[in-house]
Amino acid sequence: MRCVIVLSGDLRDDAVVRTWLDQADHLICADGGARHLRRLDVSPDLLVGDLDSLSPVDRIWLHSRQVPVKQYPADKDQTDSELALRQALSLLKEPRDQHELIILAAFGSRPDHVLANQLLSAQLAAEGWRLILTDGVTTQYTLTIGQELVLHLPTYQEKPLAFSVNAIGCQVDGLTGNDNLLYPLNGISLSAGSSRGISNRITQSPVVLRLSSGVALITVTPDH
Repeated sequence: MRCVIVLSGDLRDDAVVRTWLDQADHLICADGGARHLRRLDVSPDLLVGDLDSLSPVDRIWLHSRQVPVKQYPADKDQTDSELALRQALSLLKEPRDQHELIILAAFGSRPDHVLANQLLSAQLAAEGWRLILTDGVTTQYTLTIGQELVLHLPTYQEKPLAFSVNAIGCQVDGLTGNDNLLYPLNGISLSAGSSRGISNRITQSPVVLRLSSGVALITVTPDH
């Protein structure tokens, strides 16, 4: 099952975003993310948050679509993003590895929020969930032990893609990929904070990745 969560960050490619939205079994919106869905004319199944980023126009639109709203007080311990993610998790049953959580508008002008979203995704990945964070142009994938990540990615396009792997929270061991990367991943280890996995290149699709311990965040982004 695929659960899509729309945050209030940036969306940079509506065509790609619509593809994700069309695949959603559940669609949950976090507060100010409603502006994206109103612009795309797609109604969420639920809106979650303290509503401090919700414009009057968005409120009217949500009301006209009869979208349920789960409102929280402004003084709370979690961001609206985390509340929306936790709400999504409550809809998904075991086994966890059979589901995907797609976080749209995961990146933006608030680096603290972006980092919190990435770290929370890594934490959930360590618990066995699969997550994808994207703004429609840059995409990040989580990977942990017991999972196989298969990415069908273009190898030739106007702007080449950079392919990077970061260890999140702890060391990653046994990082292995198939032969479709310029710099092979042959059971290597990456320590948290290491830049060794940055700016690889895709030579052929698909790219297949596994690891034996730790949590990795894989970033695919245009190489400007």
